[in-house]
Amino acid sequence: QLNLYEVQVDYGAPIEVPVAPWEAYYLTDWGFYGGKMGGWKFTAGEFEGDAMISGDAPSTGWAVLRGGLSDPLKPTAERAIQITGKLELVGGGFDVWGSLRFGLFNGKAAGSVTAAETDSAKWSGSDDQDSGYLFIPTSGNGGPMTWAGINATGTYGAVVDAPWYSTDGADAYVLGRNLQVPALAMGGAGVYDFGISVQPLGDGTSEIRVKLIKSDGTYSWAAKTIDTHVPLATGTFNSIVFGLNTNAGTVAMNLMEVMVDMGAPIDLPDWVVSVDAPEPTAIPVIFALQQNYPNPFNPETTIEIALPRNSQVRLVVYNTLGKVVAELVDAPMSAGTHKINFNAINLPSGVYFYQLKAGDFSAVRKLMLLK
Repeated sequence: QLNLYEVQVDYGAPIEVPVAPWEAYYLTDWGFYGGKMGGWKFTAGEFEGDAMISGDAPSTGWAVLRGGLSDPLKPTAERAIQITGKLELVGGGFDVWGSLRFGLFNGKAAGSVTAAETDSAKWSGSDDQDSGYLFIPTSGNGGPMTWAGINATGTYGAVVDAPWYSTDGADAYVLGRNLQVPALAMGGAGVYDFGISVQPLGDGTSEIRVKLIKSDGTYSWAAKTIDTHVPLATGTFNSIVFGLNTNAGTVAMNLMEVMVDMGAPIDLPDWVVSVDAPEPTAIPVIFALQQNYPNPFNPETTIEIALPRNSQVRLVVYNTLGKVVAELVDAPMSAGTHKINFNAINLPSGVYFYQLKAGDFSAVRKLMLLK
């Protein structure tokens, strides 16, 4: 039986057709990417949105898992693209700095999944024409990654028409340097909630949000910023990619409940502040460590340093007993003026000292945390 009701004919504006996707959905197209298997095998999840790569031993190199969107999506000022889910690392975590990388991309040459749902499921194309946003969360005392192609440091930024995980591309650019909370927390084994959203702001810029938060509360990494680069890395996305390099003890990377949606951007922890990329200002003449601002502060403050040349930089915070309570930077940095965020949410009120060492230069200043 087929019944039709209230069938109406009218003149006027054309009907409105909603933009896909009309509802949230779980990713189902999974496979190794770029030939990077690390000696592991693929296991299809029992439910949509799930996939795992694993082995009997830690990976022998990069092990990369790509989830393809059912259709390429282009976020708008009214509807952000957001991808959320859970990441489980088994046997160990991303203890080695820079070994865990993930992001949201438009892969132009990815191809399609072959040998789907077998232990060698993989994307048929290449990973060398990806454009999008790459995230490299910190672990332990590892500082922000050096993006060699542009001689700048950061924990997240954009990759343009290059391998998705590479910080060496000439057209790549850094967006921020957020560190983990609490300071020096290790990204160990366990389950993490993750989320990424991108939303154009209608003026040629886009807001980027990301989070990676361990379910037991021992590790959090999150950031938000405005991408003002001209041109933007991409305005269209067709995949999410996770890659893990060699880590002692890590024998599996499991993605669960990975969902794609369009709407509001993802929620972030209250302590997240925006950290912008280095401004194209003149190169300083001398080394300098500026007074933090605001001071006193609770719990966020900014420390500005000036480097007249590329330098190996170490910026640490001590308590009054001389014990290191936070290591903010321990990495090469490019010449210029840099602003570093310090989050003291897990420290008690009191007087602290921060020290900059860059080459032969050393300076110390005092800051005060008032809660």
